[in-house]
Amino acid sequence: LRPLTLALQAGRGEAAPLLVQAVRDKGDPAGALLLLDKLDLDDARAHHLRGTLHRATGDLSAAEACFRQALARDPGLGAAHHDLAELLRRLGRSTEALSHHSAALDDEPDDPDRWIGLIDTLRICPAVPETLEPRIVAALERPFLDHQALAAPIRALLAARPAVVRFLAGDLDEAVLAALDTPLVTRWWQRTVVLDPDFRDALARLRRAGLLDGALDDRRSLAKALALQAW
Repeated sequence: LRPLTLALQAGRGEAAPLLVQAVRDKGDPAGALLLLDKLDLDDARAHHLRGTLHRATGDLSAAEACFRQALARDPGLGAAHHDLAELLRRLGRSTEALSHHSAALDDEPDDPDRWIGLIDTLRICPAVPETLEPRIVAALERPFLDHQALAAPIRALLAARPAVVRFLAGDLDEAVLAALDTPLVTRWWQRTVVLDPDFRDALARLRRAGLLDGALDDRRSLAKALALQAW
């Protein structure tokens, strides 16, 4: 701590948040909060840091307020979006958390923790917005993620689509096949084991139609995904 304190006394302002973090890392988040208040920092990163300290002390309401203050000053601060999303999920507000997960990934699309956070929220979310479909497809293309955890959110998205409802009821006309021949469906079949009984029965009918009736002759991507699912 002493070198950071000396740097701060010498007018090195960038040492201030580092000093606060050092106090936090020594296991004293309450002391770090007091120090941060004394330093009177008011930029976005300082408010984000203050939020993490309130979270560490168990004051989740104050933490949320600080994360929102950070985003008010810098709407693109991905770390604040991520921490706010994680906090909202912890508070049982998973639907509200989704937009912040997306914003966090816009800032750092290759951060594994941010992808894992999104999936953890999706698996308990009562409803999945259609706007998240491209994000779910992107998650299915990343090898380090738990793709099986995405099965329920994908099922929820697809169940609201009339053509998919007809597929589950036994229809296999061209409109149904077109609705299935999408990156969301094909990646789902390629990357996970489909456990839903209704979908498994429908997949069996589709395999039979593909083998006996040539229903998939012009749908190579769909046939490939179906073959990988069967394997």
